[in-house]
Amino acid sequence: MKQIDELAVASGSGAINDPKQLAAALRVGHQVMIQKQGANARFRAVIVGWSDDRYVIAELPRSQTISGHVAAGDELVLRYILRGVVYAFVCRVMHVAFDPSLAVLAWPGGMSALPLTTERRLSVQIPATMEIDSEETGGVTLLATVTDVSSGGCQVEAVTVGGPALNMDQGVRAKLRLSLAGNRREKTVETEIRNVMVSAGKVILGMSFVDNAGLDLRELAEEFFSAGGQ
Repeated sequence: MKQIDELAVASGSGAINDPKQLAAALRVGHQVMIQKQGANARFRAVIVGWSDDRYVIAELPRSQTISGHVAAGDELVLRYILRGVVYAFVCRVMHVAFDPSLAVLAWPGGMSALPLTTERRLSVQIPATMEIDSEETGGVTLLATVTDVSSGGCQVEAVTVGGPALNMDQGVRAKLRLSLAGNRREKTVETEIRNVMVSAGKVILGMSFVDNAGLDLRELAEEFFSAGGQ
């Protein structure tokens, strides 16, 4: 089975390789989140059928097939959550249909199964704003993306080109507002900067949650996956 870096590092994670067990983890009508290998964009799809050890059929947004964004030969990462477990697998696109908008995917060689009760980190792409207090500016709000979250902290990417000089030293406090459930709900957490890396106008921050203001990984994953990764 191919390594799925984005799902990363959980103790208690397991692999499903037997075709019958893999099929048992699939559900007709279940929403999945799809990401093209090597790309950041994610979109929702629906599993509409499969043939054990042969192929999986997914209904895709028409914008993905008509535009050619998804084409035969592409490798896709499919993720979904079912009964508290994050499942993921990589498969190759065998055929694309346009009306209806379907992708026939080669049967995966294996599937990762990561119980959220044991997972230590979750890779996500959640839009957010980050409010940083500054003596010079009186406070600045940056557009950001949460890319990785654990029970104790998170990783945040923010664009700073053209903005004011900010104090992003270790120990500086920041208020993080996450847009969840397809931007229909907001979650605010108090954070503290632990480490900073700046590259090409983008700042990558390692943040710790303050005063046990952490995020429930299971709740977050369920909202993130049900919203199709925003």
